[in-house]
Amino acid sequence: MHKSVHYCATLLAMILNPAFVLGAEPKGADEVQVLIKQLVSRNKPPLIECGAASYLPDYDKAAQSQAWKAWTRLFETGHTAFPYLLEAQNDLRYCLTAEDPLEGNSGNYSVGQACRIILIQHLQPYGTVYAEGEGDPRTRPRRPDYYRRHKLHEPEAARTWWEARRKNTLRELQVEVLQWVIQEEAKSPEDYSDAERRHLKNTLRKLEESRDALKPTWPFDK
Repeated sequence: MHKSVHYCATLLAMILNPAFVLGAEPKGADEVQVLIKQLVSRNKPPLIECGAASYLPDYDKAAQSQAWKAWTRLFETGHTAFPYLLEAQNDLRYCLTAEDPLEGNSGNYSVGQACRIILIQHLQPYGTVYAEGEGDPRTRPRRPDYYRRHKLHEPEAARTWWEARRKNTLRELQVEVLQWVIQEEAKSPEDYSDAERRHLKNTLRKLEESRDALKPTWPFDK
């Protein structure tokens, strides 16, 4: 709950490509697809000015419970939903409005951004943006971004990535991502603190010794 989701904000994206097929359906595929459809809000997105949301008079906040419930269910489903979250991550339809706890600003999130946040929080649940250290986290270096570097927001790159890893467990995927982040930070040792290196190495060691994946953290408050 304490990590920013900046890079999940407004992104240049494409509408869902029907030709983007990600292989065999996982267990519960029908339910996952229904949940993704339920991310679509019946409301129009509120206007965001100076980090605050200005809702239209006819905005039905009660109706947003469907989107929140669907997001929560998909978040809990996690790895099983990956191929469908990857497929839907460029859907620009409005989902919901939430506040970033680090910045204290409200933001509108599309269906695609919701799917992308769920993916990122599962792949890198130990922190997706700022490195460990002292003081305001916004003054610290940003961690190398596995998701962007591997272009997982692009349909073809996401398809190739998933096809190569579809048999991997979530724990195995997290180990790969964490090893990559550590290797990338080692290329710029002057940019990252001892606290950051200890944090990531300890997290990797515990993950490698465990049979279970790291649990994702909820990205922000409702």
